[in-house]
Amino acid sequence: MLPKAASRARPLLAVASTAVASRGNHEAPETPHLERKFRGFTWLYALALTWVALLAIAGQVLVQISLARHDSDAHLVNIAGRQRMLSQKLTKSALAILLDRDSPDLDARVSELKSTLELWQRSHLGLQGGDRGLALPGHNSPAVNSLFKEVEAPYLKMVAAVQAALTDSRPAQLLATARMLLENEPAFLKGMDAIAFQYDAESSASVSELKRIELLLTAMTLVILALEGLFVFRPAVQILKKLVAEPAVARGPS
Repeated sequence: MLPKAASRARPLLAVASTAVASRGNHEAPETPHLERKFRGFTWLYALALTWVALLAIAGQVLVQISLARHDSDAHLVNIAGRQRMLSQKLTKSALAILLDRDSPDLDARVSELKSTLELWQRSHLGLQGGDRGLALPGHNSPAVNSLFKEVEAPYLKMVAAVQAALTDSRPAQLLATARMLLENEPAFLKGMDAIAFQYDAESSASVSELKRIELLLTAMTLVILALEGLFVFRPAVQILKKLVAEPAVARGPS
């Protein structure tokens, strides 16, 4: 856009300046006036191009911000969805330990239960307060914070139940842990579904807002180009036509 506008204006102003200079000394009183006009056109042209460049840069910045925010929001939705899977994995691991305590893989299952709990807890806290290692910003809206408060009670009960099973592997404790997980898992899953949907809705609203701003910048660019054509190119063309026509009129018919 900018090179095309520049390629139109530079030859136009150059030709006009040449025409002004070629009119000779006998028209000296009018020449300074025309030169001032063309200097004014040049300043307007430069100012318009500057604004167009600034608007183009602002539009590109908005595009990059939109892309970065979309990636960040998609990551949040993925982590929130993974929390659902991890909660189900906790219940599955606890039941596997309870039902097959004599298995040779018991130590591996206990280790899996412990690592799953640690990741689940870290992700839960990171989604709310941020975690650089998990690339979680932690800047939630009031709506998301309210939803996290709703899942806090089942979350804490499930954490306590798993921790109790890790410190006491007797069948009675494992059974109590499994029951506690089965009782609280549905509420936690429902709450995390709502949180994931809220993250997605806020991401879509943010992208829509950036699109509206970008359309506004595009409209402003078009308006500036239209004004440039009206107040720079059109007057310059009219003056150029006048300068070209006057010598022909002065010479008369050959």
